[in-house]
Amino acid sequence: MNNTIDHAILVPAYAKTVWQHLSNMEENPSWQAGCERIAYLNSVRDQKGIRYRAFGKGRNESVIEVTAWYPGLGYEYVIVDGFDHPNRGRIRLQEVAEGTVVQWTFNYETSGLVGGLSNSLSIKRRVNNEVIHSLQSLYQYIGQVAEKPDTNLIKSMMRDAPDATDRANYQPRYPSALDEPLERPTLEAPRSEAYARANMSIIDDEIDLPDEAEEAADAMFMRPGEHGGINIVEPPLSDADTQPNPVIQDEDLMPQASTSAEAMDEVPALSAAEPEASDRYVIPRPPFEPSVVTDDKRSTDEHEVTESAETRISEADATAPTRLDKLEAASKSYQGMASSPPPGDDDTSRVSVFELFGLQKPSETQEMKAIQDAQIEALDALDEAHEEVLYELVDRGTGLRIKLRRELVNVKFPH
Repeated sequence: MNNTIDHAILVPAYAKTVWQHLSNMEENPSWQAGCERIAYLNSVRDQKGIRYRAFGKGRNESVIEVTAWYPGLGYEYVIVDGFDHPNRGRIRLQEVAEGTVVQWTFNYETSGLVGGLSNSLSIKRRVNNEVIHSLQSLYQYIGQVAEKPDTNLIKSMMRDAPDATDRANYQPRYPSALDEPLERPTLEAPRSEAYARANMSIIDDEIDLPDEAEEAADAMFMRPGEHGGINIVEPPLSDADTQPNPVIQDEDLMPQASTSAEAMDEVPALSAAEPEASDRYVIPRPPFEPSVVTDDKRSTDEHEVTESAETRISEADATAPTRLDKLEAASKSYQGMASSPPPGDDDTSRVSVFELFGLQKPSETQEMKAIQDAQIEALDALDEAHEEVLYELVDRGTGLRIKLRRELVNVKFPH
């Protein structure tokens, strides 16, 4: 279960003054409730990583480590030893016209039934009272040692909200430690100036980059604040950007005659390279085998054979019906069917067998009528036999076993 304790107090002092006392952990016994003295556990004093031990009344001890450090704004800490639950605290400063608002937030988590009971009975009340008493003591302590701010001067320096230009040129009041250049120690031994000049001359002779390439290469390793951000080169504006798109019509999609003629000219002439029909479809002749009877046979020329085959193909094409001929034949047959006269009385598809041969139907004879009457009488007799039979209910009374059980139980019936 997550628990949060959050309290704030307005201290009539400058934020710089309040931070001067809060950042010094040696002054914690002067305003923190339940802290009598502290002892540093490492050599860090004014940055992230401060670790110290706080001694309270009796044998109460706790080890505290600072996990985040914001100069002039506040810090975060964790109680490593001395608190049984995962926790995280934060002290934040906010500068206003009347002074400085000190906000103290403490979060911790409890788990299990025992943890929930102990939290509701003692832990939450104790931590809440310690935070309140500590903020009240801080107000009194800073009021004694600090200078009170001039509220009129602060209010007179108040300005309107910054616009886009002011926000772009904003410089933080408290510089960050990341902006400061880091001094990296040199691992190589110092060398003479002559050696350095010789190496630089060799590098200048081997690599000769233009000024633009050098600037682009340096910009890759610069921070965004050093080279002014990323410059995006955009094309110049033109009137065509604001005009609507042209409407495409069907005439524009149709190919022009000149374009098609030019395209046909560009296509290489493939018809000349194609072989003729006679060359493509000539079947190779089988090897010549002399026959025994040669006097009665007459040799034929290959040219005559090909001519006769071509004439037969042309005659077959001439006699083959075309699509137009088929359509005309179909229309004529349809007209003939539509104009055909209605069938006469002698059509057997419309006349029954009895009418065709002049016979009497079985349903019209006396024998068939007698059979039908007999069937009707049988059906009536069957319906009379299946009439509903009403049965009378017979009261058989109560069995001996049930009667004895009722007497044994002494069932009382309501009157």
